[in-house]
Amino acid sequence: WELDFALVFAHGGFDLQVGNPPWVRPDWDEAGVLAEFDPWWQLAEKPSEAIKRVKREDSLHQPGIHAAYLDERAEQAGAKENLGSSVDRPVLAGLQPDLYRCFMEQTWRAMGMTGIAGLIHPESHFTELRAQVFRHETYRRLRRHAQFRNELRLFEIGNRRTFGTHIYGRRSDVNFIHSGSVCHPDTVTRSLLHDGSGAAPGVKDNNGDWDQRPHLERIIHVDEDTLRTWAALIDEPGTPPAEARMLYPVNRASADVLNKIANA
Repeated sequence: WELDFALVFAHGGFDLQVGNPPWVRPDWDEAGVLAEFDPWWQLAEKPSEAIKRVKREDSLHQPGIHAAYLDERAEQAGAKENLGSSVDRPVLAGLQPDLYRCFMEQTWRAMGMTGIAGLIHPESHFTELRAQVFRHETYRRLRRHAQFRNELRLFEIGNRRTFGTHIYGRRSDVNFIHSGSVCHPDTVTRSLLHDGSGAAPGVKDNNGDWDQRPHLERIIHVDEDTLRTWAALIDEPGTPPAEARMLYPVNRASADVLNKIANA
């Protein structure tokens, strides 16, 4: 990066970075590699281990496949070792390598003093127990966050995987706005402009449909006190606020209830 964008880094880094990084863990996919040569590996429905063992031996004895197989295996192992390096990426040390997390760390590193980065990516690091160091760094860079559920099928990823939009800035005290359980991006945009009148929305409306109504109550301000509440509710005693796992209240009334439970 420093060579390809030398002029940018000479002036301190990027002012703006926007992206949808790969949501992929660089794990070894033997079937995917062998399927490049024999489609059986992707088309067969749940073959037994014995059948796969025989098929693997047959595939690897075909000309050219064995060398290509070893090349792919070596490249995957090297990439995984590099992406999980505690020297190159200390904030990711001890975690399962995931490309979206590597892109997060890369945008922070390439950011100018007043730079902003906007990324769409999964949020497993907000709830994974071992990701406390990475959470600490993430919270101190977040400016805006919205968690989305794909219940309206806007994206071709099914409805079981949540994701979020994340606006990052330079490292500072914890201070960001947060919206949870959103189904449509327009809901967040209009909530930021809402005057606060009317009943606050929930996860679903009175008809049992996903509640898409914009409302100022959806916008929750998160600071260190908020993180302290989250830590008191779901983390081990003594957990630092900036390492708390994230909660997703759908409106300010829900957040107030969480505060009262934590205080009790």
